[in-house]
Amino acid sequence: MSFSNFKVLPESITCLLNLQTLKLDYCHYLQKLPNCMRYMKNLIYLGLSYCDPLTCMPKGIGQLTCLQSLSIFIVGKENDYQLSELKELHLRNELSIKELHNVRNFEEAKNANLIGTQNLYSLSLVWQNKSQCPVPKHVEDVLDGLQPHSNLKVLRIHNYLGSKFPTWMQDLLLYNLVQISLIRCERCEQLPPLDKLPSLKVLDIRRMDSMKYLGHELHLDSAISFPSLEILTLDWMPNLDEWRTIDGRENFPHLSTLNISDCPKLVELPIIPSITSLSINSSNAMLIKSVMNLSSLSSLQIGSMNESTLLPEGLQYLHSFWRLDISGCKKILSFPVNGLRGLSSLQRLVIQYSTNSALYLKEFNIELALRTYLLMDVRS
Repeated sequence: MSFSNFKVLPESITCLLNLQTLKLDYCHYLQKLPNCMRYMKNLIYLGLSYCDPLTCMPKGIGQLTCLQSLSIFIVGKENDYQLSELKELHLRNELSIKELHNVRNFEEAKNANLIGTQNLYSLSLVWQNKSQCPVPKHVEDVLDGLQPHSNLKVLRIHNYLGSKFPTWMQDLLLYNLVQISLIRCERCEQLPPLDKLPSLKVLDIRRMDSMKYLGHELHLDSAISFPSLEILTLDWMPNLDEWRTIDGRENFPHLSTLNISDCPKLVELPIIPSITSLSINSSNAMLIKSVMNLSSLSSLQIGSMNESTLLPEGLQYLHSFWRLDISGCKKILSFPVNGLRGLSSLQRLVIQYSTNSALYLKEFNIELALRTYLLMDVRS
C-alpha cells in the first residue's frame, strides 16, 4: 500500500490476523495507524519510511513479538507508547526513533534495550525539530541510555540539544561504525574522538553551531587519524574557524571527497593529499587558496561565494584535474595570471553566474581539448 494518499488506515485491516508484511512506505498523508494493530500477532515487517505526518504508534505495538522490521518508532508520553515497547521486539536492519524529547530519563531510554538488538545495522535518533524549543530535561542522560549494540554500522543523531556526547561515543564502543551523521547538534562544542574508528568511511556534520575547532578531539596516541574515512561533509557551521591536524601523523589517508558549505570563518584546509573531489559553497573565499595543497585533486566545485574570489594558482600542475564547476558567485571571479593554460586533462568546465556578478578572465587561454563540454552562462 506504499505511495497511497489516505490519511488513516482503517481498523478493518487488523482482521488480517495472518498478515506478515505490511508496506506503507511513502504514504505522505498518513496520520494514524489502527488502534488494534497489537492483535496482528504474525506481523513481521511493517514499513513506515517517509510517513512524516504520522505522530504516534498504535497502542501496545510491543506485543507484536514476531515483528523484525520496523522503520519508524515514535515515542509518546503515555505508558503504552514509550520506548519500553521496543524491549521485546527482535528488530533487524533499520530503525528511526523519533520524538525523543518525550523520554524522561536514563532508565526509560535504557528500557528500549537497544544494546541487546544485535541485528540492527542502522539507527537514527531524532529529537523534536522546533526553533527556540527548550532543552529537554536529562537530554544527555537519555542519549547515554540509548547505547546501541556494537554491531551497528550506521548512526544518525538529529536535533540533539545536549552539550556533550555520551560515554559510549567517547569510549568508541561502536567500533564497527561505517557512517555517522550528526545533524543540528547545536550545543555541542566538539566531536567525540572518532579518529580511531577503524571502519568509518562517511562522516556528515551539519548545523553544529557551537563548534569552533575541528581536530581538538583527536587521540594523541594514535598513529593514523581516520584510517578509513572516504567522505567528509561540513555544512552550516557558522563558528568553525580552525581545522587542526597533528604533525607527524598520517591524517585522513583515504579521504577522497570533501564537501564544505556555509562555513564562513574557516579560512584554511589542512594538507590532505588524498582528496580528489572538493566542493566549497557559501564559505570564506580564502578557503579556496588551500586547494594548492591538494596534490591529487581531480574535481573542484565552487558555488554561492559572496566575496571576491581568486581561483588558486597551481591548478595547471594537477595532472589528474578534469572538472571545474563554478556557479552563483555574486562578486568578482578572477582566474590566475596564466588562466587555465596547462590544464591538459580538463574535460568539463562549467561557469554559471547570477545577473549581478562580474567575471574577469585574465589571459583565459583555453587551449584545451575539452572532451565533455564547455558551458558558460554569463549575463553581465
